[in-house]
Amino acid sequence: MNSDTIQLRDLKVDCIIGVNAAERHNPQPLLVHVELLVNTESAATSDRLDETVDYENVAAQILFILRLGQFHLLETACHALCRTLLLPPAEAERRAAIESVRLRIEKPQGLHGQAIPCLEVSRHRSDMSYRVKERSFGRLHIVHETPNIGIYRLNLAPGQRVPLHMHPMLQEAEMLLSDGILVQNVAGSRGSIRLWPKCFPHSYENPTAETQSILCLCRPAYSEAGEVLVQGHASPINAYTPSDLESQLLTRDWLGL
Repeated sequence: MNSDTIQLRDLKVDCIIGVNAAERHNPQPLLVHVELLVNTESAATSDRLDETVDYENVAAQILFILRLGQFHLLETACHALCRTLLLPPAEAERRAAIESVRLRIEKPQGLHGQAIPCLEVSRHRSDMSYRVKERSFGRLHIVHETPNIGIYRLNLAPGQRVPLHMHPMLQEAEMLLSDGILVQNVAGSRGSIRLWPKCFPHSYENPTAETQSILCLCRPAYSEAGEVLVQGHASPINAYTPSDLESQLLTRDWLGL
């Protein structure tokens, strides 16, 4: 099988990353370089974007995870990103499978200008295994978990609904990976983001005939015991784009900084 490389170079992301006190409160820039091994033969013949990998969506997922993840280590950030990008495509994602990822993250301010710390990792999809939980709405892929954060993909089966619920002990940020999902009973667009505070009732519904998917980031990691079903109506909430997360006021408010 032919495999080609799609690259994103010098993607700049300002985010919280590091272990010392100053780093936990002040965003700093990262430079991200990613190479994706993908078979582009079908896309070259059909001239269709859904036969390859949309680098705009890749960049959006990287920005989403890094800006909201508050990772302590580059190692954790790199591993979480690789596992996310190597997920097999859900039915309605409309993209090719990624065979492997080479990811490099540079931290220009990590040594105060004396040198630039960086980490480069390579992963193949055959290296990846994901725990999957069957839920009433479909399936939950557990992408990556630490004591501080969990990353998941929700796969909503046709005609199914995530009932109105809230989380008293965690925050959720969710990015729609496909079109066709109703958020708070309103149609949401692919790539749009919701930032759910603690105790904010929310729900999703898939009225379509194919599986729809959502990328979910929880702080701390998700626990079914911490999910509370709620009676009533779903209140409206703002939808954001990945570029909106550049607002330090927006992310600081959600992160509680």
